[in-house]
Amino acid sequence: LADGASPTEAVAAPRLVVDRSEPGQERERVQVEADVPEAARRSLLAAGFALQERPRLDDEVGHAQLALRRDGVLVGASDPRADGGDAMLVP
Repeated sequence: LADGASPTEAVAAPRLVVDRSEPGQERERVQVEADVPEAARRSLLAAGFALQERPRLDDEVGHAQLALRRDGVLVGASDPRADGGDAMLVP
């Protein structure tokens, strides 16, 4: 995982979502969660995107689950943006 993140950190990481352009919209918009780093925001603005702020861990940016085998052990995580949890069945 990026930068040595744990599965839980990976699915909880700040997200951004590129919106489809709507009629009359001059440029594509990117929805950014409140904790998206400032450097990423500056890069998006420099690339010509309009930004729309979303709350931290906002349900509207999607959900993710993760399961992987690390050193022979199954580990998983469930997105804090949604109800649920992680569980794995080993045959």
